[in-house]
Amino acid sequence: MRINSGEYRGRKLKMPNFEGLRPTADLVKLSMFNIIGDIKDFTVLDLFCGSGSLGIESISRGAKLVYFVDSNPLSIKLTKDNSNFIQDKCIILLQDYQNAIINFYHQNIKFDLIILDPPYNKGYSIISLNEIDKSNILNDNGLIMVETECNENLQTHFNNFILIKSKKYGIKKISLYQKIANKKIIEIYDKC
Repeated sequence: MRINSGEYRGRKLKMPNFEGLRPTADLVKLSMFNIIGDIKDFTVLDLFCGSGSLGIESISRGAKLVYFVDSNPLSIKLTKDNSNFIQDKCIILLQDYQNAIINFYHQNIKFDLIILDPPYNKGYSIISLNEIDKSNILNDNGLIMVETECNENLQTHFNNFILIKSKKYGIKKISLYQKIANKKIIEIYDKC
């Protein structure tokens, strides 16, 4: 497992040596970030951060700050180990994802990109998307990248953001949502 591109391209990251973590393959990670495009100076939330590889890739590609959140102490330790060379751009939180979203809302912290890579088929993706929608922690035109299994169905639109792209990679599916500042666009989308 390594950083695919940007300032720290080629740097190796530690692999998890505990059960329950499935790192995103390098090829899928590269494709994910190519879909997202330029993230220079973004504030990023890596929710369900696991090893931290997706958030670290964000920093390598120019993100100014990444919040890493996971409820597993082993994941948090691994993320700290993997990000020790960029500590000034990382805020690492041992926290449940729902509590984290609530806390970001209360602290008025907003993101340009939110990465969701929760355990598959447990309903965390849809719960997270609904909580993010209600909490308004995504900046206007901000993006949400979600990794799920192919058979996990997600809504195409929410109150504040819509699905703009979806792509399959073997058993995985990457879905990209964007927050729409103009509600009329969502109303038009509903009529299609």
